[in-house]
Amino acid sequence: MNRALITVILSVMVVLTGFLTWAMFFDGTGGNPLLVFQGGEARAYRHVASSWEMRDGADTLHLASDYLAEYPEGKNSGKVRLIAANALYESGDAVSAKKYLVRYYVESPRDSLECADAAILLGRIQRDSGSYDAVSQNRMEDAVLEADAARKIELNSLLGYGYLYRKDYSSAVRAFSESSGEYARIGMARVYIDQGKYPEAIQEYLDFMQSYPASPHLSAVTNAFLRQASWYSGWLRGAKRDGEAKQYLEKIWKMFPETTFADDALISLAEISRDAKDDDAEALYLARAISNRVRKADERAFYLRAGLEYRQDKLSQALDDFDSVASGTEAGSVKKDAADWADLVRKELRYGRVGAVSAAR
Repeated sequence: MNRALITVILSVMVVLTGFLTWAMFFDGTGGNPLLVFQGGEARAYRHVASSWEMRDGADTLHLASDYLAEYPEGKNSGKVRLIAANALYESGDAVSAKKYLVRYYVESPRDSLECADAAILLGRIQRDSGSYDAVSQNRMEDAVLEADAARKIELNSLLGYGYLYRKDYSSAVRAFSESSGEYARIGMARVYIDQGKYPEAIQEYLDFMQSYPASPHLSAVTNAFLRQASWYSGWLRGAKRDGEAKQYLEKIWKMFPETTFADDALISLAEISRDAKDDDAEALYLARAISNRVRKADERAFYLRAGLEYRQDKLSQALDDFDSVASGTEAGSVKKDAADWADLVRKELRYGRVGAVSAAR
């Protein structure tokens, strides 16, 4: 073999090596010879997929648009439409994402996994919207029949939200029960709230907080628990079921001690103890309400403590607390009552107590 031929062969090998290196690092093909030399539709799809793997939403949408303009019925057109729909959904544009999904179902070749992924995205859009969409629900009901195990779990959760919005609670409970994860627990709690099953809903929230302490939904679930437990304990008190109410109130202040919900719970527990004539428990709850950093219920706490002191014949302390409430800067509902009680206590300190008087409530 002469020197000139060897030089040509070596030059070709250098060029080919350089081309494959460029393809591996810059062309989105990973150096795969089949993709490098295939070109056209396959390479355009790989560019879209690589951009989406990097979660570059704007670039993904640009490349997807170019792909679909050039290959509207290409081999990978269904995948590209799904990628574009997901990119739009993650950018917050659910309306445009749904348009891509509609075109996917009308125009694109698809298999069962693609259908499941498209149905999942339709379900997420429906879940986030808070309203029932019959078309999306039907797509999910079809897809769940052939979906693999992982997709079936999410589809059941998303189906549960559709049934919830349709107020088909028995189907919602069944769907959430066949799923798992954060959204399924939240959805089940919402079903129970709609049904008026507050103990079950509150327990779902408690289980969620224990199971998912790092969840991005933890704050919303915590607020839901506090609102529902506070409301339900108030309802129980109105129904003369103080023992049950006390269980929820204890959970509130012990789990979230430095919150306005805890402050209100301590006041309610003090009132329950007062009605049960348990002075020691009442004094303890009031002391906790006064000593914490939350000031919301302080006026009520001092007023109740003054009443307790009055009943215990500690008139000087009672007068101090009644005066403190009456002269305070808070525009509370008990200021006038506190002033009236302070006048009464002054008279009793001067002239002595006359008869039994119902303590401040």
